[in-house]
Amino acid sequence: MGEMGLGADSYLRVQKESVYGTAVTGAMTLLPVKEGTDLIHNVQNIENNNLISSRIKQAPDLGRKVSSGSIIMDMHPSLMGTLFNFIFGAASSAAGASSTYIHTWLQELTAVRDGSIFTAMLRRGTELEEQFSSCMVSKVIIEANNEGNTLITCEIFAKDRATDKPVITSFSYPSLIPFKFCHLVVSEAGLGTIYPDNVTLEIDMNYDLERFKMGDCTPQQPLFNGIPMIKMNMTLDADQQFIDAAIAHTSYDYTLTWTNTELAGGAVPYSMVFELPSCRINPETTVPISHERLKMDLELDCSYGGTTTGSGTDSVQFEARIYDATATYTA
Repeated sequence: MGEMGLGADSYLRVQKESVYGTAVTGAMTLLPVKEGTDLIHNVQNIENNNLISSRIKQAPDLGRKVSSGSIIMDMHPSLMGTLFNFIFGAASSAAGASSTYIHTWLQELTAVRDGSIFTAMLRRGTELEEQFSSCMVSKVIIEANNEGNTLITCEIFAKDRATDKPVITSFSYPSLIPFKFCHLVVSEAGLGTIYPDNVTLEIDMNYDLERFKMGDCTPQQPLFNGIPMIKMNMTLDADQQFIDAAIAHTSYDYTLTWTNTELAGGAVPYSMVFELPSCRINPETTVPISHERLKMDLELDCSYGGTTTGSGTDSVQFEARIYDATATYTA
């Protein structure tokens, strides 16, 4: 019997795949993940409960293989393009100044799924690696507060798992400063800059994660089960106009812009933008009175469509843009 050893020896690395069900490990990228990151493989039971003149519980048969988990990390500017490639698929890329590039992702309006599949290799402590093939991001959560780094959580669904893979001994991680609270500016088209205490953006791709078919114990590649669900929450100084807007079902056009102090090239900094063209506040929003300065929590449904900088005449739920030093992010 072995022991997992010191958890600080753990790591996670990833690489985009091209064929569903076929893992690749030739040019993997190490991610500086945080505690709470985990990928879990579960083989569900097929229960046996036959009448066989016995009072002993019957052993189950092995059923569906389910692999899922979360990748949690600070938003490192040179790695966000890789994650967005996994989440949203190929980008529309254009050259910028000083050998930098602008990458745009729009909500998928016609295909049966979004994003790219990838292999994830997880080492727990001093154990050998576990290999999770054909991972897809089913939900992404971005959390920013007024004191720390911006955090991104990717909820993962994988096809299958293999174990006892060789570990690596050479490690390379970005030394750039992650996006943090003072890098983020929240603005609204009619109101200008907003000054929240915290913001959480959640994009649920709304995939069908129960696509098990006859002839295979592992799942088929997920498809959209419905339209994506986009939510944004923020805490800010209480303002009556937001209560009035909630009652009136006013549509807001929000933009979240992170601008790093690290340079992608020349004098061009790494930056990241989310445009949410149509957000509506929960109509039940209120502000309970108290002895202290009043704050309010806004819950916004941003699943309604509108035009964005790069969408032309098409209405989309969101547009994401990244400015970095990578030329392309392909399918």
